[in-house]
Amino acid sequence: MSANLTYRYRLGFDTFAEVPSGDFESIQPASHVVFGVPADSSSDRRSGTASGPTAIREATAEQISSYKRGGADALVNLHTGEVTMLKVKPRVIDLGDLHNARTPDTSTLAQVRAVASGIRNKSSVPVMLGGDSALLAPFVAGLASQERELVYVLLSNTLIAGLDSSIGGVDPYAALAGSLIMGTCGLQSASLWKTLAAAGTEIVSAETIHEKGIVHIEKSVQRINGLGCDVCLLIDMEVVDSGYASGTPGIDIGGLTPKVFNGIVELLSSIKNVAGVAVVNCAPTLDARGHTEHLAAQALLSIMRGVIFDRSIT
Repeated sequence: MSANLTYRYRLGFDTFAEVPSGDFESIQPASHVVFGVPADSSSDRRSGTASGPTAIREATAEQISSYKRGGADALVNLHTGEVTMLKVKPRVIDLGDLHNARTPDTSTLAQVRAVASGIRNKSSVPVMLGGDSALLAPFVAGLASQERELVYVLLSNTLIAGLDSSIGGVDPYAALAGSLIMGTCGLQSASLWKTLAAAGTEIVSAETIHEKGIVHIEKSVQRINGLGCDVCLLIDMEVVDSGYASGTPGIDIGGLTPKVFNGIVELLSSIKNVAGVAVVNCAPTLDARGHTEHLAAQALLSIMRGVIFDRSIT
């Protein structure tokens, strides 16, 4: 793997959830491998996503600090009743951030695809911290180049959220057949809506979730698990209503509340055969309260629960 990486831990930044840093040679099979892409949007949108990877890392470190504060070795989740502790040796490493990836240009997109594909070739799960939503297309292309059949679960306020181009002959649209898109809001392309629905993509709008609740999503997640395919989880932070999480390039009025967002992520954490995870459109400089990066961090810690935490038997 020749992708040029600069490691954040050498620059004094936290790694993701304080896991060990590493390089491609240190990747072990069945690991989750985190890498950041601090690319800001080159389109006419609000800037700030370049700070996303660092802010998400810092938020994960802050959230796990409760396990280390005051000598507590196990904590209970008051919502679920689950008691957990940090793994002594988590199956996660942090590669750092892609070098010279300040915009989603051709070089950055090529690196994203190469890194995602390289991690999968080592039988591990790539976890991308974004960065602009344009990074999703090469991330998907890197996973879609593998031999196993792949479906996607996309949590976004738009139908595609960056999956709008073919990268190296791999068409991201093709993989959306049979996949699941949740949280769409506002005006969408009518022709694209019909095309995706005809291809077998399940689309659940934010309005439907508001009206019917998270329980409406449970059967959809069960259906994804029943397919027996590898699954790529894609989270666009613009899916959360801007009144709650303003740190995104776009503004979403009528999006998901943090409670609903967390509830959906909890369902996603039950999905089997996860092949890749990506979080994009986190622009912390636009959110003085820090809600956006903390929601993103909490989502990733929930999805990666099995490789970071142990369930306590006490």
